[in-house]
Amino acid sequence: FVNAQDVSAIQNSINVYSNPILGGTSKFNSMAGSMGALGGDVSVIATNPAGIGVFIASDVNTTLSTYNNKNTSSLAGRSVDFKTKNTDLGQAGGVAVFEVNGNTPWKFVNIGVNFTSTSLENYVETPGNSNISYDITDTKYATLNGHAYDRFGDLSKMSIAVGGNYDNRIYVGAGVNIHSSSISQYDTASMTFKSSEAGFSEYNELFSKQYTPYAEDGSGFSANVGVIAKIDNQFRLGASLETPTWWTIDRVYDYYDIDGNDGRYTESRKFRSPFKGTVSAAYVPNKSFALNVD
Repeated sequence: FVNAQDVSAIQNSINVYSNPILGGTSKFNSMAGSMGALGGDVSVIATNPAGIGVFIASDVNTTLSTYNNKNTSSLAGRSVDFKTKNTDLGQAGGVAVFEVNGNTPWKFVNIGVNFTSTSLENYVETPGNSNISYDITDTKYATLNGHAYDRFGDLSKMSIAVGGNYDNRIYVGAGVNIHSSSISQYDTASMTFKSSEAGFSEYNELFSKQYTPYAEDGSGFSANVGVIAKIDNQFRLGASLETPTWWTIDRVYDYYDIDGNDGRYTESRKFRSPFKGTVSAAYVPNKSFALNVD
């Protein structure tokens, strides 16, 4: 048996700490990231805060999100399917518009606040196999009754941005982002104990993988800036940069040793995601067509 890296560590790195875009309004989601060039949607804070400057009227949005996945695990010709479905508040935000009066090319200065959240729930169950066994004594042994990996939690991001409209042609913006994560993780095997001794009653017992159950809470901070240029009434270009997300992560997990001494261990870690840049282009005839490059 060779284990290079725990698959759950890879999953958590991708789903939580790679600074993913958590979605937003239905319009933002349907435009596949091109809102970074169009603007005019509160969720654009996630990709290009200059999009806040496009607003000419105040606006408030809330969006429900539905999370679905299905995992199938197979072992020795048997399979177990499990579906996860979760509906929750995926986005809530608003923009306050302030028109600039007087003889100045600045038309509007706007403030936007947006909250996004996604579920991290996941579950995989593997069937048991009586051929996988472990001898305890000459007469007593245990067989694998099944295995389950279970993860609960959520990932959220609160963003605040200021955007400006310069002469209805150049839009600029800057924002700060507060990230939060919460994960509870379980990795458990069920064993059936059997014996060739007369009168022995079979029974099941659950065993947690070393360093589980596992709980992790993280908080992070990042900032981003952006610009949108209105080339003409049909074509716009957008660009943005987001700093690394600086994470502080607190972990708690259980452990055991061969002498039966169980305990609980806590640790705190620092983590930094890489810089993130986005360039967007949008062509707007009667309907929107856009291209987004990360």
